[in-house]
Amino acid sequence: MGAVGGAAYGLNPLFAVPLYRSGMDASSVVFFRYLTAVVLVGLLARLMGHSLKLDRKLLLVAFCLGIMVVGSSLTLFHSYNYMDVGIASTILYVYPVMVAAILSLFYNERMNLQTGFCIFLAMMGIALLYVNDEGTQLNAIGTVFALASALTYAIYMVCINKSRLRKVPMVVVTFYILLFGLVIYLPMTLCGFRLTPVTTVNQALLVLCIALFPTVISFVC
Repeated sequence: MGAVGGAAYGLNPLFAVPLYRSGMDASSVVFFRYLTAVVLVGLLARLMGHSLKLDRKLLLVAFCLGIMVVGSSLTLFHSYNYMDVGIASTILYVYPVMVAAILSLFYNERMNLQTGFCIFLAMMGIALLYVNDEGTQLNAIGTVFALASALTYAIYMVCINKSRLRKVPMVVVTFYILLFGLVIYLPMTLCGFRLTPVTTVNQALLVLCIALFPTVISFVC
């Protein structure tokens, strides 16, 4: 499940980059991604026989997690505008290192030699990416966006496993996280933010794929 979830999440640029080239911006891609995913997850929850009712206190936790998830998606998608999508996505996968560090610092979980060695290898791998074969350095803005995406996703991973939400069916949790993520766009719209609409069949298929694979399948797994 972890391998499938990780591989599915890594498919983000496969669908996001063609949407950029078709004229959509990062915020619009994320909005339609989550809008479509909410519908898919809601249908999946009902097919699996789960109730969508959730305790008020858990709704507040899900709302905060929704902000983190959308923040992670937005920063990752913005990083694609400044650097190679393969490198940006590779930097994103430093999030397991961040999860281990957060658990060690704030939850007193002991970090064994194997975990420490894996963290060392991950950091060395990112260091090797800093300068490519042509001698060009990584874009600083793109790197900051990618690292910010990794950090917010790491915090999300820790919070969802340390809160009472871990006892709730994951499809139900995912539904509310995506739903509350969409709420972020309401004040943005009131402040003059305009969404780039989906106008072609190709765009619609790409939005469906980015909602299904790196969102629904990844989050549920």
